[in-house]
Formats: sequence, C-alpha cells, structure tokens
Amino acid sequence: MTRRPQLTEWKDHHAGETMIVCGCGASAAALVSKPPCPVIGVNDMGRLFDPDYLVILNPQSQFSRDRFAAIETTRPKALFTSVQGLSLPETRVVPVALGERGGVDVSPDGRVPFTRNSPYVALALARFMGARRIGMIGVDFTQHHFFGKTGRHSLTRELASIDREYKRLVAAAAKDGVEIVNLSAESKLRSVPKADLRQFLQNVRPKRRVLHVSLTNCAGAIWNLHSLMTASGRIESRVATASEVTRGVFRDRVYPKDILWRDHAAFRQAIEWADILHFHGFVDAQSPALKGVRNAMRNKPALLQLHSEPAVVAPHFPGRDPTRRTDMPVLIVAQKQARFYPNATPVLNAIAPGAYADQPGASAPASGLPRVVYTPTDLATYRQPPPTCRGKGYRATRQILDRLAARNLITPAYGFDLTPSQLNALTSGASSRIDECVTGGYHLTSLESLAHGLATFAWLDPETRALLCRMTGSKDADLPWVSVPIDNLEARLTEMAQSETAFAEAGDAARAWMQKHWTPQAVIDPIIAVYDQIASQSQPRAPHPKQITTGAIQSVIRGHANPRRSEDFHQVVYLSAPLLAARNSRRDKIVHVLGNGPSLAETNLVQLRKDTVIGVNAAVLLQDKLGRPFDYYCVSDRRFLASDEGRRMAESATGSTRVFAGYCAGILPCDTNINFAQIRPGDTASLDLVKGFHHGCSVVLFAAQLAGWLGAAEVRLHGMECDYNANRFYETASKRPNRKHDSGIYPRIQACAVALVAKLSLGNQQLTIAGPSRLTGSFGATAVPGIKGLPITGPVPVHPNPACVTVA
Repeated sequence: MTRRPQLTEWKDHHAGETMIVCGCGASAAALVSKPPCPVIGVNDMGRLFDPDYLVILNPQSQFSRDRFAAIETTRPKALFTSVQGLSLPETRVVPVALGERGGVDVSPDGRVPFTRNSPYVALALARFMGARRIGMIGVDFTQHHFFGKTGRHSLTRELASIDREYKRLVAAAAKDGVEIVNLSAESKLRSVPKADLRQFLQNVRPKRRVLHVSLTNCAGAIWNLHSLMTASGRIESRVATASEVTRGVFRDRVYPKDILWRDHAAFRQAIEWADILHFHGFVDAQSPALKGVRNAMRNKPALLQLHSEPAVVAPHFPGRDPTRRTDMPVLIVAQKQARFYPNATPVLNAIAPGAYADQPGASAPASGLPRVVYTPTDLATYRQPPPTCRGKGYRATRQILDRLAARNLITPAYGFDLTPSQLNALTSGASSRIDECVTGGYHLTSLESLAHGLATFAWLDPETRALLCRMTGSKDADLPWVSVPIDNLEARLTEMAQSETAFAEAGDAARAWMQKHWTPQAVIDPIIAVYDQIASQSQPRAPHPKQITTGAIQSVIRGHANPRRSEDFHQVVYLSAPLLAARNSRRDKIVHVLGNGPSLAETNLVQLRKDTVIGVNAAVLLQDKLGRPFDYYCVSDRRFLASDEGRRMAESATGSTRVFAGYCAGILPCDTNINFAQIRPGDTASLDLVKGFHHGCSVVLFAAQLAGWLGAAEVRLHGMECDYNANRFYETASKRPNRKHDSGIYPRIQACAVALVAKLSLGNQQLTIAGPSRLTGSFGATAVPGIKGLPITGPVPVHPNPACVTVA
C-alpha cells in the first residue's frame, strides 16, 4: 500500500526562507514565470506554472470541468487538501484537517486554521513551513480570475469579516518575526500591507538544495563537502548514505548520520526536496540499491563525483563505463585518479572547515625527537603501484620509520582506522606526517596534515604536480609537499631530522599555502558552477532554453545512462525564429493532422488543401494526393528513423517546416534545418512549444500539441484509429508487421488525449477526429469526453491527379 505523506513532515521545511502564496485573482498574471522561491498555490493557479505546493479545499464537484482539468495537470511536490476522494495522484496528496476558523497557528495536533478563502490556509502553511517572508498575490476579491472573465467574486459579501481574519493572522506572524505582504496593488484586502512584486523578488536569494547520495562515507570527504557548502550560506545540503558505518581494515569506522537509505520515507522526501542530486563514488539513479526511490529521482538534475580509480569504480556501474560517461556531468577529485577519467571535471577534495584555522606550530615531544605520524588505510602490497592509486607502501615505509627510530632520529607514531578524535590526539605535537610515497599521487591525508601545519611527505609525479598547479594557480616550486619517492624517503627524513628547523619550516609553509590556495571557495565554487549548469540545462519539467542572437532557441538536456522513455534520452532543443514567430498564427483556423491509419486511403485530401496540414511519419507519402507539401511535418519516435525507409521519408519532407522530438536529433545525416522540441515527462499534454511537448505514445498527439500551439480553433485528426489489428494506409495485409505489442500503450494514449482536450478547452479550442477511432468510441472502446467525431472527409475524387482539380 502506497504511503501518504503527513503534514508533520513539512514542519520548518523552509525555515528562514521567502515564500509566495498565489491565488487565482487577476493580479496573479503578473507572475509570468515561477519566481525564485517556493510557491504555494491554490486551486487551478497551475495554469501559470507548476507551484511547489497546491492547496485544494473544495470538493471536486464544486469545480467546473475545465478548472478541475487544470488542477489534474498541475504537478506540485505536494498537494494539501482537506477533501477526500479527489482524483489526483495519491503519493502527492497530503491530508490536512481544518481547525479553528480565523485561527492563526497550526495546532499541536496538526489542525490548520482556515477561513472561507483558500489562500488563508496557504498562508498558515507557509508559516508552518518556517518561512520568514511571505508575499501574497492573486488574493484580490475583485472581478474575474487571471485566466478568464469569471465575474463577481463569490466572497464579496464576506470580505469585511475575512479581512479581519487576515489582520489577526498578519499580526500573529509579525510577533514571531514573520513578514506577510500583499503583492497585489488591486487587492481589496486592507489588512495586509502592500509591497511591490519586483522589489520583493529582488531580495530573494534562493539557495540550491543539494542531496549528496553515497553508498559509503568516502573517508569523510562527503561530510567535509557538506560542511563547507552549509557554512557558505549558498547551498542547502543534505547527505543520504547507506550506513553511518564504513567497514575498515581492522574495524568499522563510524561517521555522522543525516539520512539513511533504509528510511525510505525520509529518503524519498529528501529527493523531492532537492534541486540537484550529487551522487558519490559507487551509485547513481540506475543502481539496483536505489530501486525503491528511482521514481522519485526521475528527471532530477544530477551529477556523479568519483573518488577512486576505474578498477574500483567500474564493477558498481555495469554497462555504464565511468571513464566515458556523457549522460551526466562527472567530477573526479583532483588527485592521481583524475588522469584515468578524460571526460570528467577535476575538483579539489574538501577538508573539514575547522582545518583551515590558524594553529600553533608543532612542538617536539618530550623525548626531543621529531614525531612522524603514519596512518595508512591500505596495508596491502601491489605489484605495480604507479598505474594505480591504491597502496600506501606500508611495509617499506614502516621498515624505514622503524630503522630511523632505532637510530634515535625520530619517534614514529602509527594508527589505523582512527576516529577523528583519536587522529587529533595522535597528531598533536607531531612534526611530520607520511601520506604515501609509492603511487605518484596524494590523498585526503595530505590535505589534512598540510592544513594542520605538518611537514607532509608524498611522492607527486609530474602529472600530479601539473594538475595541482592548474587547479590551484600555484607555481610548481611552491607546492608544499615534501615530494620524495619511497627509495629516497629514508635519506630525506634523516636529513630533515638532523636539522633543528626543517620540519617546522615545511609545516609553516604548508599551512600558509593551504590557506591561500585550498580555501573553501576554491573547493566549492567549481562544483556550484556545475550545479548552475545542470540546473539550467536539465530542469525536471522545462529547461530554461537559451535565446540566441538570431531569435532562435537552443539548449541541451542530458539524458540517463539507461533511458527507458523518450524523455530519458539525451535531447537537443532547437526552435528556429520563423517557427517561434508562428505561435497563434492559425487562430480561428482548422489545422489538420494526418496520421498513418487506414482511413487515410479513403480520405479526400484535396478538401484539406486550403487549410493548414501537418503530416507525420509515413504520411509524407500523401503529399502528391494533397497536391502540395505539408505545412508542417512531425516525427516523435526514434524507431521510425531507425529504418532506411523511415529516414528516406523524413528526409523527403524538405518542403515542410519539420518539428521532431528532441531525442531524434543527430540521426539524419543533415538535420540543421529541422526544429527539435523537448520531450517532457508524463502522459499528459502541453501547448507551449518553448517548454516542450509530451510524447503521447503517438506522433499524431505530438503533432496535435503543435497544432494547438499554432492557435488552431479546431485540431482535426485523420487516420487516428488506434486499431492495432488494422493496416496502415500504405500497407497491404501481407506486408503489415505484427503490432500486438503496441496495443498495450492505448491507455497512455487515452490519458494524453484526455489531457489534450482539457488544455485545448482552456483556450476554447476543439479536438476533432475524422473517421473511426477508439478515442471516439469505435472498436468497442469508451469515447473520451470532449472529442468531437466526424465522418471521413470525402468522397475521394474520381480524378487521380489532384493537381488538375480547381480549389476555390
């Protein structure tokens, strides 16, 4: 049984943030796009954009058909309602109980204060979520809603009492330090102070919400990064790990705990909360261990940060070569392993914020001998250490330190799998620390000891040194490591141990270098830049496209490693200036969409020539019967272009404005003259080409969305039988392939058609189907309400050459 989220889970969810409550009054139209802060909408304000949250307090029967259709197509993260039985996705519905009318606080038992006006409840919920600044818009009590002339407000007679209730709520909020303002100049509410929308939004500085997801604790690196990001004030960070315990060589190491994978409810809620998923080490959204939350991760902008070499990482990503991934940005720590990932972006590994503080110089132990700390986490011996990042040369290093101790030159200090407090105790008063001198790289050990002002030994080969200089801007000669291969380690330690100042000087230089070159900003700024990039290129519903100088729009949407649906593929979006200029150009006109069904063989296409015609897939073969090229030609299925025959058809439609699905880009040899629209997730419909269309499991429905965007008063479909036992218009009985597997997609087609009817009806546009179709009740199916049926356009003229027919 699916678990419903509970209201208590949203307590202080937006602590300290700015939020907007959006009603359906005329002033809501000022929000031309989603503002940069969380939005709680009411009823069908989702016609503007998808709010973060939606409040519904009226039964479904009290909404007109078109208003509830708009609610059904709105996709908030959570829908708060006191009404039972709404036909909406259960997993997003958060039940609320109404408490005191005119109250000001959510009660301890979770009852929400209310009045006769839904935005009042939304305000109370915004306070409950911890918002410190709340702006109201669309709460006008004037005539008409933002989406149409709906007449006098139904609560006009109750305005005075409602205004007094708002006054009490605003006063109670002010006592708690919460500011509530009215962003509508035309609102008749007098109790809520007015404020300018633009100025209100100028003060909003939204933080990106990042969820770090990792199988292990990455030797504490993810917790260091989490701490730095949180301390920066620019990122809200959470961490989800499989366990707070990471298995070590000798014993289990305990790390902090935020969210554990096994707490599915908290994990799923954190995924919903996050703007970006930051995977670490050995997992991504396709990993079997994350199957239970995979749906929640769908279409979330994501990146993968690797901390290990390919031999360690690859077994965790079968079929997804980590060294060549292009489905998401890949980061690699700027250590030796970076050379194994040519497509990855190196980033500096993070150390704990406290490590940057000034600390007193190291003092000699009581014996007067310099103390050298060695705490390897890998005691194994590898035959060829240079090609790998593993191996700390434990045996050889231990033997060297023991010999120097026997000569009374140093005091070695060994530790394995230490807790942070144990490590601090071990390094207190130390002069030096050994990282490893065998692989040519360095590890988190180096960064911690350098920051603590310890002379730090590691062998950095030329490639590692060049990477460090490129990442930090340091000169090679200034790199603070005591860089020495294992064969020379004993001699170098002997030399420094015999000097009174060598260890101290190296430690002082190390701390100064880290404070200059390894700052928190240097660590997190490049990562935040990647966050910004993927957030702009891969929004869950509609990426922000880039307007180029020609007036066209283009963007790239990264796909998933193992795409299952059309929207999961890598997509290219390109919308030409002439196409964009055609929006609403067919207002008050009929636009015909020609599918591939058998009734097209009986359709008199000559009668369609005076109107706008969109052809799809093999319908391009009908251009001769039409007597001219199609106005538009659409392809939304890669499978059609996979065959030589399909590609030839698509290439022949050069006389039409071609609009293909974004994941079809790159298949045709030359597609520079083709428009590519984004495929958005979900079995629904869109009439906004810039934001993208839905696949619809039917290229005819894809083209119908284009017709709606063109402003057609009537979108008329031809050859849309959805009868999988019949031939297509161009097939003979012997040639028809077996399409039994396609019959299973009809419920999805039906759902998309329902959504399309609802979208079109909002603009007084009609969806019509000429000829038989399951969607209009043929073949024993149930008709979709709102679709008008017509007979096949005909009869077919006797003369076979439509060019000889005069058309008025």
